[in-house]
Amino acid sequence: MAFAFMKVCLPNLVDGKRRTTHGWFVASLRSASARGVPLRRTIERMIDDTRNRDPYERFAAFYNLEYSSFVADLDFYRTFAQQANGPVLELGCGTGRVLAALEDLDLPLTGIDSSKTMLAIAREVLAGTTALIHADMTALSGNAALPNAPYWMAFSAINSFLHLPDVASQVAALESIRAVTVTGGILLLDLMVPEPQYLASLNGILHIEFSTTLPGGQRLDKLVSRTHDLAEQLIHTTVFFDMIDEATGTVTRVADSYDTRYIHRFEIEHLLSLAGWRLISVYGSYDLDPYSNDAERMIVLATWGDMHAELAIASTEFERSLHVK
Repeated sequence: MAFAFMKVCLPNLVDGKRRTTHGWFVASLRSASARGVPLRRTIERMIDDTRNRDPYERFAAFYNLEYSSFVADLDFYRTFAQQANGPVLELGCGTGRVLAALEDLDLPLTGIDSSKTMLAIAREVLAGTTALIHADMTALSGNAALPNAPYWMAFSAINSFLHLPDVASQVAALESIRAVTVTGGILLLDLMVPEPQYLASLNGILHIEFSTTLPGGQRLDKLVSRTHDLAEQLIHTTVFFDMIDEATGTVTRVADSYDTRYIHRFEIEHLLSLAGWRLISVYGSYDLDPYSNDAERMIVLATWGDMHAELAIASTEFERSLHVK
């Protein structure tokens, strides 16, 4: 159990390899020992605290600085929400970037997220009519706190679904989502393309991915290191947010790490089938280009039961309008 805890401690990068900072861990054990607390109980408590920690607590304050300007997918979700014409559920809604773009459609909107910190930010920017629920997408069935269910459309934007760590949790989530989606409703998953050359390039080297100037005049740099576990289909990401006082040269650093489990094209079709969904289309862009070798994204559209006839017709007409210029 101690090894399980130490694995998720804050990592450092030394000579391009990951090392684990264990000073805090050792100090905590010594403190507990001095108070007469049994070692096993102390380790179990610290493991539970780490597992229950808000995964985005450290990053939430910086999230909108980087992603609020990303608008490429908003018309895509607006179009499908209008076609669904019923209650909409966003899975992993974060700070409410997409939900904010849907509020003028006058549809019942609900967003769920596992991060209370991100939801708190979303509540500051979204209308009071948009429901925001702290929930795990693997455990939606029977959740009495979910308003507006069953939903006519459920969606997960920009890789949110890939934060589920393994096949079991992915299937559980898909089953859970289907349980709160009306028969004939739709599911949209926006996933990264697991391009082999990109995966091979993830060598742990630290690089600046984003920079901006904070309202107080400090420079903010986001430094990222990624490594790839081929056997587990995992990308391990370590992030450092450096706030730099240009006048004094003082650097304040916020750091954390997370994993994403990427999914291949026919793997997602199989996962959907296992959970009772039926694949309708796989798109390669927000303009609904066909998924191909040059695809920018892997966007999955699925349904279960009989898809509403009106929605099927509208979807076909929408695709034609995009490709007939």
